Amino acid sequence: MKLIDHLPSFANNEIDIQIQDALENELLALLDEKNDLLDQFFIDTATWGLDDWEDLLKIKTNSKLDFDTRRSNIKAKMRGKGTTTIEVIKAISEAYTKTNVDVEVFSNLFSFTLSFITNNCSYNTILELDKKIEEIKPAHLEHKFERVLFDKSGLYTGAIASAGETVTIYPYTPKDITCFGEIIFASGNNKSAERVTLYPKQEVI
Repeated sequence: MKLIDHLPSFANNEIDIQIQDALENELLALLDEKNDLLDQFFIDTATWGLDDWEDLLKIKTNSKLDFDTRRSNIKAKMRGKGTTTIEVIKAISEAYTKTNVDVEVFSNLFSFTLSFITNNCSYNTILELDKKIEEIKPAHLEHKFERVLFDKSGLYTGAIASAGETVTIYPYTPKDITCFGEIIFASGNNKSAERVTLYPKQEVI
Protein backbone atom coordinates (compact mmCIF):
# COMPACT_ATOMS: atom_id res chain seq x y z
CA MET A 1 0.00 0.00 0.00
CA LYS A 2 1.29 3.45 -0.95
CA LEU A 3 1.44 6.47 1.37
CA ILE A 4 -1.18 8.31 -0.65
CA ASP A 5 -3.64 5.54 0.21
CA HIS A 6 -3.46 6.55 3.89
CA LEU A 7 -4.60 10.12 3.19
CA PRO A 8 -8.15 11.43 2.79
CA SER A 9 -9.68 11.30 -0.68
CA PHE A 10 -9.32 15.05 -1.21
CA ALA A 11 -5.50 14.56 -1.16
CA ASN A 12 -5.73 12.34 -4.20
CA ASN A 13 -4.54 15.00 -6.64
CA GLU A 14 -1.50 15.33 -8.84
CA ILE A 15 0.51 17.57 -6.48
CA ASP A 16 -0.11 15.51 -3.31
CA ILE A 17 0.58 12.26 -5.16
CA GLN A 18 3.99 13.51 -6.27
CA ILE A 19 4.79 14.69 -2.73
CA GLN A 20 3.78 11.36 -1.19
CA ASP A 21 5.75 9.40 -3.82
CA ALA A 22 8.87 11.39 -2.95
CA LEU A 23 8.30 10.80 0.79
CA GLU A 24 7.69 7.10 0.13
CA ASN A 25 11.04 6.72 -1.64
CA GLU A 26 12.80 8.30 1.34
CA LEU A 27 10.89 6.06 3.75
CA LEU A 28 11.82 2.90 1.83
CA ALA A 29 15.48 3.99 1.76
CA LEU A 30 15.35 4.59 5.52
CA LEU A 31 13.84 1.14 6.13
CA ASP A 32 16.59 -0.46 4.02
CA GLU A 33 19.22 1.39 6.06
CA LYS A 34 17.60 0.22 9.28
CA ASN A 35 17.52 -3.41 8.15
CA ASP A 36 21.10 -3.20 6.94
CA LEU A 37 22.18 -1.80 10.31
CA LEU A 38 20.43 -4.62 12.17
CA ASP A 39 22.21 -7.17 9.97
CA GLN A 40 25.57 -5.94 11.27
CA PHE A 41 24.69 -7.08 14.82
CA PHE A 42 24.69 -10.73 13.70
CA ILE A 43 27.81 -12.44 12.35
CA ASP A 44 25.99 -14.51 9.73
CA THR A 45 24.47 -11.42 8.09
CA ALA A 46 27.12 -8.79 8.78
CA THR A 47 28.97 -7.23 5.83
CA TRP A 48 30.57 -3.85 6.45
CA GLY A 49 30.11 -4.47 10.18
CA LEU A 50 32.66 -7.32 10.05
CA ASP A 51 35.37 -4.69 10.52
CA ASP A 52 33.96 -3.90 13.97
CA TRP A 53 33.66 -7.58 14.90
CA GLU A 54 37.29 -8.16 13.90
CA ASP A 55 38.44 -5.09 15.79
CA LEU A 56 36.55 -6.24 18.88
CA LEU A 57 38.19 -9.69 18.77
CA LYS A 58 41.66 -8.40 17.82
CA ILE A 59 41.57 -10.07 14.40
CA LYS A 60 43.63 -8.48 11.63
CA THR A 61 41.25 -7.35 8.90
CA ASN A 62 41.95 -8.84 5.49
CA SER A 63 39.62 -7.25 2.93
CA LYS A 64 40.79 -9.70 0.27
CA LEU A 65 38.91 -12.52 2.00
CA ASP A 66 35.26 -13.12 1.18
CA PHE A 67 32.56 -12.45 3.78
CA ASP A 68 32.00 -16.13 4.60
CA THR A 69 35.67 -16.70 5.40
CA ARG A 70 35.85 -13.57 7.58
CA ARG A 71 32.70 -14.68 9.43
CA SER A 72 34.32 -18.08 10.01
CA ASN A 73 37.41 -16.37 11.46
CA ILE A 74 35.21 -14.42 13.88
CA LYS A 75 33.26 -17.50 14.98
CA ALA A 76 36.47 -19.47 15.40
CA LYS A 77 37.97 -16.76 17.60
CA MET A 78 34.87 -16.71 19.78
CA ARG A 79 34.81 -20.51 20.12
CA GLY A 80 38.54 -20.83 20.62
CA LYS A 81 38.79 -19.30 24.07
CA GLY A 82 39.99 -21.51 26.90
CA THR A 83 41.83 -24.85 26.83
CA THR A 84 42.27 -26.40 23.41
CA THR A 85 40.49 -29.76 23.40
CA ILE A 86 39.19 -32.06 20.68
CA GLU A 87 35.76 -30.51 21.18
CA VAL A 88 37.16 -27.00 20.71
CA ILE A 89 39.04 -28.00 17.55
CA LYS A 90 35.91 -29.69 16.22
CA ALA A 91 33.74 -26.64 16.95
CA ILE A 92 36.21 -24.25 15.32
CA SER A 93 36.59 -26.47 12.25
CA GLU A 94 32.83 -26.72 11.82
CA ALA A 95 32.57 -22.93 12.01
CA TYR A 96 34.74 -22.78 8.90
CA THR A 97 33.53 -25.79 6.93
CA LYS A 98 29.82 -25.47 7.82
CA THR A 99 29.61 -29.25 7.98
CA ASN A 100 30.34 -32.06 10.44
CA VAL A 101 34.05 -32.55 11.17
CA ASP A 102 35.52 -35.74 12.60
CA VAL A 103 38.71 -35.37 14.62
CA GLU A 104 40.85 -38.50 14.95
CA VAL A 105 43.87 -38.43 17.27
CA PHE A 106 46.97 -40.57 16.70
CA SER A 107 48.83 -40.34 20.01
CA ASN A 108 51.73 -42.56 18.93
CA LEU A 109 52.35 -40.32 15.91
CA PHE A 110 51.77 -37.05 17.81
CA SER A 111 49.21 -35.94 15.25
CA PHE A 112 45.49 -35.61 14.61
CA THR A 113 43.42 -35.66 11.42
CA LEU A 114 40.35 -33.61 10.58
CA SER A 115 37.95 -35.27 8.13
CA PHE A 116 35.16 -33.28 6.48
CA ILE A 117 33.25 -32.85 3.22
CA THR A 118 34.70 -30.02 1.13
CA ASN A 119 31.82 -29.45 -1.29
CA ASN A 120 30.94 -26.08 0.29
CA CYS A 121 34.47 -25.04 1.27
CA SER A 122 36.49 -22.62 -0.80
CA TYR A 123 40.26 -22.84 -1.05
CA ASN A 124 40.65 -19.67 1.04
CA THR A 125 38.41 -21.13 3.74
CA ILE A 126 40.63 -24.19 4.10
CA LEU A 127 43.74 -22.00 4.21
CA GLU A 128 42.24 -19.89 7.00
CA LEU A 129 41.21 -23.02 8.90
CA ASP A 130 44.75 -24.37 8.59
CA LYS A 131 46.13 -21.13 10.05
CA LYS A 132 43.65 -21.19 12.90
CA ILE A 133 44.35 -24.81 13.83
CA GLU A 134 48.07 -24.09 13.75
CA GLU A 135 47.48 -21.16 16.09
CA ILE A 136 45.47 -22.98 18.77
CA LYS A 137 46.77 -26.56 18.72
CA PRO A 138 49.46 -27.84 21.11
CA ALA A 139 52.87 -27.14 19.60
CA HIS A 140 54.03 -30.77 19.67
CA LEU A 141 51.09 -32.06 17.61
CA GLU A 142 50.89 -32.16 13.83
CA HIS A 143 47.54 -31.73 12.12
CA LYS A 144 46.35 -33.07 8.76
CA PHE A 145 43.24 -32.68 6.64
CA GLU A 146 41.30 -35.51 5.08
CA ARG A 147 39.08 -33.76 2.56
CA VAL A 148 36.13 -35.65 1.12
CA LEU A 149 34.42 -34.58 -2.09
CA PHE A 150 30.86 -35.91 -2.21
CA ASP A 151 29.56 -36.43 -5.75
CA LYS A 152 26.01 -37.62 -6.47
CA SER A 153 26.43 -37.89 -10.22
CA GLY A 154 26.25 -41.32 -11.82
CA LEU A 155 29.28 -43.29 -12.95
CA TYR A 156 28.88 -45.35 -16.10
CA THR A 157 31.34 -47.93 -17.39
CA GLY A 158 31.31 -50.16 -20.44
CA ALA A 159 33.30 -53.07 -21.78
CA ILE A 160 33.38 -55.16 -24.92
CA ALA A 161 35.02 -58.49 -25.70
CA SER A 162 36.01 -59.49 -29.21
CA ALA A 163 37.14 -62.92 -30.32
CA GLY A 164 37.79 -64.62 -33.66
CA GLU A 165 38.57 -68.06 -34.98
CA THR A 166 39.92 -69.44 -38.24
CA VAL A 167 38.98 -73.01 -39.28
CA THR A 168 40.66 -74.72 -42.24
CA ILE A 169 39.45 -78.16 -43.38
CA TYR A 170 41.80 -80.30 -45.43
CA PRO A 171 41.87 -81.50 -48.15
CA TYR A 172 40.01 -78.99 -50.23
CA THR A 173 40.23 -78.00 -53.88
CA PRO A 174 38.33 -74.81 -54.47
CA LYS A 175 37.52 -74.14 -58.13
CA ASP A 176 36.18 -70.65 -57.57
CA ILE A 177 37.04 -68.45 -54.62
CA THR A 178 34.43 -65.86 -53.70
CA CYS A 179 34.99 -63.48 -50.81
CA PHE A 180 32.26 -61.31 -49.32
CA GLY A 181 31.58 -59.59 -46.04
CA GLU A 182 32.34 -56.37 -44.17
CA ILE A 183 35.78 -55.41 -42.99
CA ILE A 184 36.06 -52.63 -40.41
CA PHE A 185 39.40 -51.13 -39.46
CA ALA A 186 39.63 -48.83 -36.44
CA SER A 187 42.46 -46.33 -36.60
CA GLY A 188 43.30 -42.99 -35.12
CA ASN A 189 45.19 -41.95 -38.26
CA ASN A 190 43.16 -41.47 -41.42
CA LYS A 191 46.29 -41.87 -43.54
CA SER A 192 46.94 -45.45 -42.55
CA ALA A 193 46.44 -48.36 -44.95
CA GLU A 194 46.36 -52.14 -44.72
CA ARG A 195 46.93 -54.79 -47.37
CA VAL A 196 44.97 -58.05 -47.16
CA THR A 197 46.06 -61.09 -49.18
CA LEU A 198 43.78 -64.12 -49.47
CA TYR A 199 45.33 -67.52 -50.09
CA PRO A 200 45.58 -69.63 -52.17
CA LYS A 201 46.58 -67.28 -55.00
CA GLN A 202 45.80 -69.80 -57.76
CA GLU A 203 43.51 -72.74 -58.24
CA VAL A 204 44.64 -75.89 -56.53
CA ILE A 205 44.80 -78.89 -58.95
